[in-house]
Amino acid sequence: MIITIDFIADTFDKFNKKFFDNKLLKVSFALTKSKSFLGDYCISKQQIRGSTFFDRNIHDHENTILHEMCHHWQWITYKKCDHGITF
Repeated sequence: MIITIDFIADTFDKFNKKFFDNKLLKVSFALTKSKSFLGDYCISKQQIRGSTFFDRNIHDHENTILHEMCHHWQWITYKKCDHGITF
């Protein structure tokens, strides 16, 4: 499966309800053709991006989106974005 903006948005809504009690602020979503990352969270744009370069299964894409949502939560909560103890 190649990731789409609709898939990212739907997954964000599903996981926001399931894991964040619908308290995460909505971000924008975008696609990239990057070969160097599966997804990323851009603090300055408040944006989650997914790479269309990789053909992955739904579960793997969902895990990437949830990972980026955790970075978004970190930024809102602690004004930091890393893979440390708050992640």
